[in-house]
Amino acid sequence: MNDVKTAWVIGKYTFIEILKSRVIYNTFFLGLGLLLISYVAAEFTFGVPQKVALDFGLGALSLSATGIAIFLGGSLVHKEIESRTVQMILSRPVKRHVFMVGRIFGMSALLVINVLILGVMTTVMYFILGGSFDVLILWSILFSLLEAVVMLNVVVLFSMVTTTTLSVIFSLLILILGHNISNSLELNAVKSSPILETVIKVYSYIFPDLSRLNIKDFILYENSLSVLYLCKMTIYGFFYSIILLCISSVIFSQKDLE
Repeated sequence: MNDVKTAWVIGKYTFIEILKSRVIYNTFFLGLGLLLISYVAAEFTFGVPQKVALDFGLGALSLSATGIAIFLGGSLVHKEIESRTVQMILSRPVKRHVFMVGRIFGMSALLVINVLILGVMTTVMYFILGGSFDVLILWSILFSLLEAVVMLNVVVLFSMVTTTTLSVIFSLLILILGHNISNSLELNAVKSSPILETVIKVYSYIFPDLSRLNIKDFILYENSLSVLYLCKMTIYGFFYSIILLCISSVIFSQKDLE
């Protein structure tokens, strides 16, 4: 119980610390800019202005959340190690895995706020332009959050074994590959090469297949998804994040902080 309380306190101060960097202000202004761009773009679109607004909104929401996760997450723990602040915290005493969980929890809370702000602004503009309610919109917003949390854990894991800059670069590479891994399996060049196809499939089992969490096209083209699929992908994103967090915690527990 004490570990949970300690993780909560570390998470709270992590959230406050990042909040002071005025990331949320940037998110708010991004949302206002998004509303303006969506409205202008919709004015030049005949027939489906609400879909244009939704496309812009969900895309910007996803980019914003993953961008914050990667670029801030790269230094989330690493900067504490470099500044030796973590040594002061761990001397109280605080278990290393508890410290890691608290930092991730605090950063995830900021991602929730970011996604909520942009999600609300996107749906408001969508409804103003005549859009009708679709439950998949809510699922898409949730999946954007899950994607951001997964990438947060990816970049933190990389930061345990390399520099902040390289962890960001590697994470961006994982992000790009994660969104294209499924499409690459449909290429004729891949289908004609069993070895390459096997390599890509193995990759998709080990690294996050983020294309599974991208359901925007299903909304825009009014296709349906089963509740079973949506629940499976939610569990996939959640447990993938937990696994990455556990690996990061193990590495951090063995890391020499001197």
